[in-house]
Amino acid sequence: MVREKLAEPELLTRSPRRPPEDQLMRLVAGIAIADPDLSLRDIAVQLDQMHERPPRGGRKWQPSSVRALLDEARRLGLVRS
Repeated sequence: MVREKLAEPELLTRSPRRPPEDQLMRLVAGIAIADPDLSLRDIAVQLDQMHERPPRGGRKWQPSSVRALLDEARRLGLVRS
């Protein structure tokens, strides 16, 4: 349609990337800041008790999911190493 001048060329440009969902990242960062002695497993249990859904679905939080969110929070400067 653009070749035939029926549509604007801007329609073919990529849309901007969506910002990452950061609610869970902020929640995990807040838990880690509130009690720095908690293990990844302890944070996962706490999130399960709060009935928060894991980012990729499923029923239970895994320590690896908590680690990924904490790493992202550290990268953005929300949590110190």
